[in-house]
Amino acid sequence: MAPQWNPIPVWPQYGWVLAFATAAFILAMIMYGVAWFLRWRNPYPEKLSTYECGEDPFGQAWIRFNIRYYFFALLFVLFDVEIIFFFPWAVIYQHTKTGVTAATGEVLTLGFSIYGEMLVFLFLLILGWAYAWRKGYLQWD
Repeated sequence: MAPQWNPIPVWPQYGWVLAFATAAFILAMIMYGVAWFLRWRNPYPEKLSTYECGEDPFGQAWIRFNIRYYFFALLFVLFDVEIIFFFPWAVIYQHTKTGVTAATGEVLTLGFSIYGEMLVFLFLLILGWAYAWRKGYLQWD
């Protein structure tokens, strides 16, 4: 008779995650409640007005902005978010460069493939930067 496969239940492990998430939510709601209860309530017209660098607001707030500002902001977000990917890559590359993973102690031969993937990533990043430079999106007039 063949032994039956008896999987280990994973729901008790996720129970801790649910408990911590519930506790975090309840604690956040308690903090919001305490802050609402202790806040200073003194509304007056000047406090309730729109604040624009100390100047009185005038005109409509719905005006058209030059599209260059959006391009510049999107390029900043694009390159800033892509730079975030360097840190995990560096950590993984450091462990695979030595040939042993930190968690299991297995010997790996992925150092060159991880390095090659980062070279492809950098190539695409530089290609996007060159395209933005060529189009003039990096010029601030």
